Amino acid sequence: MGRSYHKMLLNVVLAFAAQTPVARGQSPAELIEQGNAAYRAEKYEEALALYEKASVDLPESAHIYFNRGNVYYRQGDYAKATEAYEQAALKSKDLPLEARSKYNLGNTAFREAERQMDSDLEKALKACERSVRHYQAALDLDPALSDAATNIEIVRLRIKALLDEQKRRQEEQAKQQQQQQQMMQKLQELIRRQDNAVATNSAVAQAQKQGADPRETQQKTDALAKEQKQLRDDTRALADQLQQQSAAQQPQPQQPSQQAPAQSPLDEAKRQLDNAATAQDAATQDLARRALEEARPAQDRAAAALKKAAESLAGPRDGQPQAGEQQQQEQGGEDAQAGEQPEQPEQGEDEQQMQAVALDEDARDILEDEKKNRDRRRIPMQGGFRPVEKDW
Repeated sequence: MGRSYHKMLLNVVLAFAAQTPVARGQSPAELIEQGNAAYRAEKYEEALALYEKASVDLPESAHIYFNRGNVYYRQGDYAKATEAYEQAALKSKDLPLEARSKYNLGNTAFREAERQMDSDLEKALKACERSVRHYQAALDLDPALSDAATNIEIVRLRIKALLDEQKRRQEEQAKQQQQQQQMMQKLQELIRRQDNAVATNSAVAQAQKQGADPRETQQKTDALAKEQKQLRDDTRALADQLQQQSAAQQPQPQQPSQQAPAQSPLDEAKRQLDNAATAQDAATQDLARRALEEARPAQDRAAAALKKAAESLAGPRDGQPQAGEQQQQEQGGEDAQAGEQPEQPEQGEDEQQMQAVALDEDARDILEDEKKNRDRRRIPMQGGFRPVEKDW
């Protein structure tokens, strides 16, 4: 919970530990108290080692599992944190502890959702849904855990935002596919025209060899040079369109641990169009000199490059655009931490006599933190958040 809860819980731990007799060596209570101190000092490996030591005598302790989960959570190992919190909830005979375990399962699920938001919206949505289920389970077990209800509403806002983003991406993808189909049609037309130019060159050159009227062959050669020049200009224009679309589809900057993406089909198609335009320019210059035979190899290269561009454009498309981060009322975070602080060791009947810590004041603290951090921690997502229906 909030910082005030951290202080109240710490007082309970110290008071209980003082009542625990210290045997030879270190008792489980003493080990856990030392682990809690290491945890608060952010010495997480040391805390984990102390909790492991305490578990030798208390292998079924829900509190030790809970504390392990806290360490893994702080280390960002949400898979192990989830396993530990699940065991804490399963083994706990204390409803408040079980509720806090469920609450922190909601936190870990949400953190997993955050990790997926940039790469896989579907997985992010599923993790958000798990988060809501865990928060609801916590609230069912402990209705006083009002911050769980707050988090449910916040995660539902995130789900709504993710659904809106998913819809926007689908619409953008459909638009891009339509644009790509239009460019493919233009490319097929360029291929047809370039093949006709090659055939015309062969026909005029053959007629020239057979003694056709020189003026007629010159006129046809000049007309072919003009058409080849127009083909070059049209090819360059299509290459520019491909470049613009490729830039529009570039993904968000990747994390340092991720590999750079392979060249996209659009980029490869654009490269082939550039090759075609270069060959077409060479053919245009030869035809302007009425050198039909010299122009033919360049025309063939242009036709081949255009066909390679079509193959690339028809290939599999690159990944989707990506999106951002969250604003959530969470216990594992910097300002709001309900039920995520180190707990006292399980000690049989004495433990059951311990009084529960009141949560109302701390829930108010969390809500204040949420108000202060709402703008700072909001993810940049197109269109922002929309109101959520109460029965959603």
